[in-house]
Amino acid sequence: KVIDDGVGMIVEKLEELGIADNTIVIFTSDNGGSPQVTDNGPLRGGKGTLYEGGTREPMIVWQPGRICGGRVSELPTNNYDFYPTLCQLTGTPLPEGFEPDGTSIADELLGTGKCDAERPLYWYFKIQGRKNGGRWCSSVRAGDWKLIEFHDTGEKELYNLREDPGETRNRIGDAPERRNASQNNSPTGAGKRKNKHRNPDFFIKKHSSCISNNSNNFNGSFGSPQSPSPSRAPSRRPRKRRIRYPRPRSS
Repeated sequence: KVIDDGVGMIVEKLEELGIADNTIVIFTSDNGGSPQVTDNGPLRGGKGTLYEGGTREPMIVWQPGRICGGRVSELPTNNYDFYPTLCQLTGTPLPEGFEPDGTSIADELLGTGKCDAERPLYWYFKIQGRKNGGRWCSSVRAGDWKLIEFHDTGEKELYNLREDPGETRNRIGDAPERRNASQNNSPTGAGKRKNKHRNPDFFIKKHSSCISNNSNNFNGSFGSPQSPSPSRAPSRRPRKRRIRYPRPRSS
């Protein structure tokens, strides 16, 4: 209720100033709710995890007269898409030679075109042992499939989010079975090529190297892997240094 009231006050002020039609409002979050105080069901996990309860958040984009309301988009997106999106919506050119981490979803918002729903999205979480279940892990999603690797044990989990949004069935062991079924259903192999994005074995081979233990050194581009580095345990947080203030001199 407090958040709803606060957003309402902002919108009312925009309308009062007469700039609502020329303002883009984005309502979202950087992570899911903490399991200690919220219920993310039917999604699994919450803040501090890379399950859907920790990475899937509500997002509302509002601009009267330009972005049509009452629509729901199924396009997977991430917060690093905001920069190129806002540049396109406002007609602002990107800096010369600059390649943004994200992709503009302006066409999806305006209803003027479709964006790539199969592009991979990456997450990286290098904090171990949080009370809410956080573990050192990486994940990648492309289309309906999502692959998670836990770097503390090396185990991997694979989920089809369209069939199983609650991530209750780990499909990592189904890959050979589904691959063979795809080949058997198409003697010429055409079916396998056509349905490769629905095949978990294809997904694992294509994306696993991006989140493997040997690619745990990520730069500031929200999941773009740098050159491989030797596997290592997560580094400890630096100790907080006590700040010493000089005592006031006695007069």
